[in-house]
Amino acid sequence: MAIKKIKQVLEIYNQQSDRPGISRTLNQITVVYDTQGKYLEALEFYQEALENAQPKKNSENVGVILSNIGLVYSQLGRYGQAIDFYQQALKKNPSEAGLILNKIGAIYRHLKDFPKALEYYQRALVIHQENQDNVAIAQTLKYIGVIYQEQGKYSQALKHHQEALAIQEGIGAQEGQAVTIYNISIVHRESDKHSESLKYLTHALILDRQIGNQERENYPG
Repeated sequence: MAIKKIKQVLEIYNQQSDRPGISRTLNQITVVYDTQGKYLEALEFYQEALENAQPKKNSENVGVILSNIGLVYSQLGRYGQAIDFYQQALKKNPSEAGLILNKIGAIYRHLKDFPKALEYYQRALVIHQENQDNVAIAQTLKYIGVIYQEQGKYSQALKHHQEALAIQEGIGAQEGQAVTIYNISIVHRESDKHSESLKYLTHALILDRQIGNQERENYPG
């Protein structure tokens, strides 16, 4: 029903040759398809939205669409194309560079190309620090910690997780704290420091209960 109504609005904009309206409406359609997991349909409408946005020379809007196309390709497992569209989005929408760099880092992490993942996460971290975006700084530090953790570099993993945790405690981000503390417990477990692992796992579970998150209740300690 939602798609049908949005397409009716799209038809009106098409009749009026309203390119900004067409582009916005196409974006709305793609969001619906994306949430339904219909990625090929989403991709088709994103491409059309891109064609309508480019003549208006709205660089930021074009950048958003390019980034969304990159996300769809990533969801389809077409990582080379995803990276290509993210790189295009970086040039068009530098205000979102930190977020886009994190997304590229995530692809390289998935591909187990840890040096590349670290490169992009480090670039993102610099931008988040320049913007004084503490939430993004903590998130990116956590990503870097996980990369080191997956490589068995536990001291570096702990360093970055602890830095992330300090920021999260400072801004009162309890959900983020719970995730980071759980990650620290995993690092200790993989380092055969089981008493430390249990201590952090217990702390994470306490925070989870306080915020109503039950997902970690059955995780092994």
